[in-house]
Amino acid sequence: MSKTKLPLKIYILIVIFLCHLLSVTYESDLYGNIFSPIVAFYSSYVIYSSVKKRAQKETDLTWYFLFAFTFLWGIIDTLWLIYDSFLSIDVYDTLIPSLYTFPSIILAGLVLYVFGRVHKKWNKFQLLTDITGIGIILMILIWSFIFSKTSMRYESNFDFINTIAYMLTDFIALASYIVFYSSARKKKTPISFNIVFLGIFIYTFTDFYYAYLDLTETYIANTLIDSSYTLTCMLLALGSYFRSIRPIKDTSTQTYDGLPYNYGNSKKFQILVILPILVLLYPFVGWHNFLMILIIIGVHQLTSRYIQVSIKTDYLLKKEQHINEYLEQAIQEKISDLKLANKALEEISNKDGLTGLYNRRYFLNNLDELINDASCSKFALLYMDMDRFKAINDTHGHEVGDQVLYSLSKRFTNHCKENCTVYRVGGDEFAVIVKNYEDTSYLYDIIDSLLKISEFPIKIPPYVFNVSLSIGISKYPKDAKDRGTLLKYADIAMYEAKISHNNQKYFFFDSDLSEKVQKKHSLEVMLKNSNFDKEFKLYYQPQYRTSDNKLVGMEALLRWIHPEEGFISPADFIPIAEETGIIFSLGEWVINQAMCQAKAWNQKYNMDLQVGINISPLQIENSDFVNRIRQKIHDEDIKPEWIDIEITEGVAMSSQVSMEEIFSGLANIGISISIDDFGTGYSSLSYIKRFDIDRLKIAKELIDNIAEDKNTLLIVKAIIMMARGMGLKTIAEGVEDSNQLEILKVLECDEIQGYIFGRPVPPEIFELEHIDKTIHSSN
Repeated sequence: MSKTKLPLKIYILIVIFLCHLLSVTYESDLYGNIFSPIVAFYSSYVIYSSVKKRAQKETDLTWYFLFAFTFLWGIIDTLWLIYDSFLSIDVYDTLIPSLYTFPSIILAGLVLYVFGRVHKKWNKFQLLTDITGIGIILMILIWSFIFSKTSMRYESNFDFINTIAYMLTDFIALASYIVFYSSARKKKTPISFNIVFLGIFIYTFTDFYYAYLDLTETYIANTLIDSSYTLTCMLLALGSYFRSIRPIKDTSTQTYDGLPYNYGNSKKFQILVILPILVLLYPFVGWHNFLMILIIIGVHQLTSRYIQVSIKTDYLLKKEQHINEYLEQAIQEKISDLKLANKALEEISNKDGLTGLYNRRYFLNNLDELINDASCSKFALLYMDMDRFKAINDTHGHEVGDQVLYSLSKRFTNHCKENCTVYRVGGDEFAVIVKNYEDTSYLYDIIDSLLKISEFPIKIPPYVFNVSLSIGISKYPKDAKDRGTLLKYADIAMYEAKISHNNQKYFFFDSDLSEKVQKKHSLEVMLKNSNFDKEFKLYYQPQYRTSDNKLVGMEALLRWIHPEEGFISPADFIPIAEETGIIFSLGEWVINQAMCQAKAWNQKYNMDLQVGINISPLQIENSDFVNRIRQKIHDEDIKPEWIDIEITEGVAMSSQVSMEEIFSGLANIGISISIDDFGTGYSSLSYIKRFDIDRLKIAKELIDNIAEDKNTLLIVKAIIMMARGMGLKTIAEGVEDSNQLEILKVLECDEIQGYIFGRPVPPEIFELEHIDKTIHSSN
């Protein structure tokens, strides 16, 4: 352990004490009276400076008691100095000697304070045993050394009470500190406490000796007994100093869960000290008192051993109980953690990671629960799909698309009513379950709210998106009583809303839709059993150049003439063919027939007519589409410029494959590419610039109003001018009267297709009415 260098104030204190010691040694009353209060006051200064140093770190008041003791002792000694040395008044004729009782009272108060701080850390039975044994032994010794050898002679009751008071307080202080010191079997006593204990022991022992001298009227002031008092002040100051430089953690406010401080075997040095003292005391206390002390020590040891065993047993029981409680608590915490973890995992498994809505798994389970729940008499299923969402992903990337989905889902969550639950069932599809709704008007309110909140622009800087929903509704138990049928009906109604031509954004599943589904099923069966060569036929509609009214090509249009049902509209069977996958074989048949017909006419009449072939999105998404077209052209020995592939504007924007690669591949072959129905869909200049296309087919919806609507006229004019500026041809679809034709000629539209030149007709009629006519007119 490193040595601590003492500060100057400690050396000064020691020097002052030595001066007082020399004064009383040489029997100098004046210097003795002077140095005694100086030692006391300087000791109080040292204590105060040490306490001040620790004031912000602890709340132990022990050292304040010591400060009060030394400071009060200095005041009383100062009064003694004044009366005895300066006023030459007999001090014993004043109350000054009685004032020395107050420092003893302060020490007694300190004992009570310390006891209040530490009693919870001590075993009370052992402490009581120690107090009883040490107290009785001290009383025997005090009686043997003081009271048995003196007589109680006092001139007044006050002197008697004063003597008894300071002897009683000294007895309390001495007995308590011996108990605390000797009973601390576990706790190592700090050096500062040892010094303070030594000082208090010297003080109380000196006080008892003073009482003996006082009772025997042999006390003389400024003798070595007074140096014992100043030695006490100095020791208290030294203890306070060492406390300040070696602070001990204050544990008075902590709950002590281990063994008490007074558990364990007695300190060995105590036994080694006590035994010789008892031997030395035998001649002074007498054999009967000596025997009584031995008996008390024996009883104390036997009682203490029993108490120590009890402490250990109680400790082990409490420790076992504590371990059990700890283990039980740990198990409960683990169980609680597992429950929370399971709940979190279940929540994660039931929630969509992007939007935070319930996912498809939870949606399907919830549908089953509601169907089996007797308390839920009815509910409605709203199946929703975002319109043209794929275009956002393809144009701006999936990250932006995810933000759009997140924003829309938050609107659903914030605006849905209490009996509504929102789900994300996949991609851009959502569902809402409305439980125990009042009537259909209530559903209309919810649907209207969903459509309105979806129409507000979604801002994802630097973009602003306008999205819309298509909603299909099925009701339990009215429409169906099982999950699969409910989902199918809601999906059918949603699809009906998506393809609706009157901009109706939602449909309830009803008998009409059911009938439509039955019809669709019948068409599907007939389509699967159809013979393409016998039932299907290509009709051709002519395309004329506006500058000279010359036939330049024709569009191949598929017709189905069923042997029993008769003519079936392409609008009815094409979607079914796409859903069932028949479109692949049917599309191949169309391409083969159109190519062969174009080859036959062009070779027969030495012409370069171009046939327009409409291609399904599913055909385009086939990764081998371009290679198959290339192979057919090679196998049939057809000129690529005779073929024009028509792709609708929506397909060009929403296809799952890279349209740039498709268009580039077709252009490399030499095939012409037309964007069909241009002007009614996306009309985005960005994709026109990106794609390698040859012609824009202006939609019939625009041509119908070109003569009556100025705005429509301006749109058509803008399309033609834009196409010309980009090196693209334009062809107007659905031209039916001469006014439309004349306007388109003025606008310099390149080609015309419509009833004004001819309806779609079978190939033999087309050859007769258009090709032969063109040949004869040229001749």
